[in-house]
Amino acid sequence: MASAAAVGLFDLAGLDLSFLRIDHQVRLHLGQTEVVIEAAFHFKVLDFEYAMDPADRSQLGPLLDVYPDQLESAEIDAGGTLRLSFARGGQIRVSSDPMYEAWQIVGPGTRLIVCPPGGERLAVWR
Repeated sequence: MASAAAVGLFDLAGLDLSFLRIDHQVRLHLGQTEVVIEAAFHFKVLDFEYAMDPADRSQLGPLLDVYPDQLESAEIDAGGTLRLSFARGGQIRVSSDPMYEAWQIVGPGTRLIVCPPGGERLAVWR
């Protein structure tokens, strides 16, 4: 376990979003890395902000605007909130969930970062 603030995602900046996959989760593929969103999240583009939930696929349409794009930055704050900012202005914010895993980052290689319930300490495998 590692504090959320101690986990850096600097290697993701500059990667192209190669595709999105939506099932009961939202999956963003960035090079050899996959960002998996499992909980409610916010997507902001231009002056609009949308509350989204992977469990309600009918509301995820605006998220398609993030493709194609390049990831400009990826950050995790001390509370476990994941923030992704894209070059064309789209922003995704996934806060930790008190009951469930909110998000995970898989790759490259064997790296796995999971935001467990509460999000203050992340589960990290390298």
